[in-house]
Amino acid sequence: MPPKNSNLSNYPVAESSSDDVLRNFAHEIRTPLNGMLGYTYLIAEAVKNGGDSATIGDYNQSLRTATTRLLQICERVLDEAVTGESIVVRQNVNASEVANSVVETFRALAAERRVDLRCEFPANFPILQTDPLLLSQALSNLVSNAIKFTPGGGSVTVRGEFSHTDDAMIFIIQDTGAGVSADLLMRMRRGDVESTAERHGHKGWGRGLKIADALCGKIGAELRLEKARSGGTVAMISVPVNPP
Repeated sequence: MPPKNSNLSNYPVAESSSDDVLRNFAHEIRTPLNGMLGYTYLIAEAVKNGGDSATIGDYNQSLRTATTRLLQICERVLDEAVTGESIVVRQNVNASEVANSVVETFRALAAERRVDLRCEFPANFPILQTDPLLLSQALSNLVSNAIKFTPGGGSVTVRGEFSHTDDAMIFIIQDTGAGVSADLLMRMRRGDVESTAERHGHKGWGRGLKIADALCGKIGAELRLEKARSGGTVAMISVPVNPP
């Protein structure tokens, strides 16, 4: 029960907001946790089958990356809870390193689902001024959705392009799944995210897409969705090199 002196008309809103924060937090920590579980399994299998030390070392590094990401997410959420403010920490960011790190987090999941996960990101792109954690989280939600909705034998490709017109780095996630309607994101921004996704036949896209869109907004980036001509979905995050 709310306190007697509280504004009852505001109580359901606050409760709903709190529930939404908890659901988002649970959703965000699930990705690195799944990555950690996947790599502990791969390490155990490699050791049991006499795998070479280089492969085991790669798995171990990916496990450490997922563990570090989980710690960073938890620390950021705690800091925001203490300050009561949204936190954005801009710094010099290597776009290729961020993209490769995200892809490696999902390598085990993609292998389990028999999805060919590729990262085609040249190392010579400009350095970005952005928040690496928020960018990684946004990319992770899109890659997770792409793998989830791509059938076995399909592929998910993460690649980068530079837009001289917009002076922006474009992160592109393309899959070979069923594809989504081009206006799904616009419709979801106008109303209830999960139910909108379900009505358009994309149940499960909702929360991850909503979170990715919000994270992009925090760092001054833009999220777009397209249905690929060859089938599947193309998600694009445009990150300005020098945000205002």
